[in-house]
Amino acid sequence: MTNCKDISYYYVNSNYYCFNHRDDFGGVLFHQGGLTMTGRKHSRQRDFILDFLQGRADHPTADLIYANVRQSCPNISLGTVYRNLSLLCESGEIQKVYGLDGADRFDPRTDWHSHFVCLQCGKVQDLNTVDVNVSEMVHRASASCNGGTISSCRISYFGRCSSCGG
Repeated sequence: MTNCKDISYYYVNSNYYCFNHRDDFGGVLFHQGGLTMTGRKHSRQRDFILDFLQGRADHPTADLIYANVRQSCPNISLGTVYRNLSLLCESGEIQKVYGLDGADRFDPRTDWHSHFVCLQCGKVQDLNTVDVNVSEMVHRASASCNGGTISSCRISYFGRCSSCGG
């Protein structure tokens, strides 16, 4: 992980947005790495988890997901929630967002976007930053990684949210 003032760049193998396909204009296309759900047994618990996450923008933790899903599915265990969240991340159906408190948070939004993380309260918000020239950023980073290969990139901005007086 390399930090540059208020922007952090995360490179994680085969998760999130990968930069190894180019479009007809020489720009970098994003695709999500990982497994697909094809061939996996259907899971009612996984459906409950996905239903809870869909449409949410608050990036809940696994514990919060567990507490809420348990209301609809009382026999679900915390371990089952963690395993299914991991499968959903690997399949590209959701993405993992790293919170300041060390707890992973989960985002049902899988299109390219960045995040704002409040340094005071830890709240994570989606930012619509499609105007950012990510292709140029990745190209420059690739040139300076000494022959390494960049497989993905995530951008998070850090500061204070409006609720915390930012």
